[in-house]
Amino acid sequence: MLNFISSFVIISIILGVLTYGMVKNIDIYATFVTGAKKGLKTTLNIFPFLLTFIISVNIFKESGLSDFLISILSPICNIFHFKSELLPLMIFRPISGSGASAILCDIFKVYTPDSFIGLTASIMMGSTETTLYVLNVYLSNEKIINLRYALKACLLADFFGFLMAYIISLLFFT
Repeated sequence: MLNFISSFVIISIILGVLTYGMVKNIDIYATFVTGAKKGLKTTLNIFPFLLTFIISVNIFKESGLSDFLISILSPICNIFHFKSELLPLMIFRPISGSGASAILCDIFKVYTPDSFIGLTASIMMGSTETTLYVLNVYLSNEKIINLRYALKACLLADFFGFLMAYIISLLFFT
């Protein structure tokens, strides 16, 4: 039933766009080709930034720098009674969505999704964004090179997203 509804909605959207174009006397094919050209141009513009970003993330993961950061931050987390098992997620979520998803799956394997750590990790994933990826893709497309203020604001928002996710988890799940 769900497949039928999905297919119906997709076909309805396509027919709606085609009908609208015919009613407004728009050359639908030429408009589509123009949009495709712009899409390819955008892809070519952001590709060097994306490639650099992907290589940088892999170097960060494979160099052991993330493990080093976790080992430094774990004692600080213990002082504040913060679960240090969540640190890998907090480090990788602003950097890489797929990396954060893999870490979330690992958390679920070890602690289960219904545990305090699993629930908190889920809230953290929903409360934050892959900041560096988003800034890289969107601002590089607009040819904005100076990310200083945007980066600080976004990382601060991520920090408060993590903090509030933890506080909400403490309030509702302990």
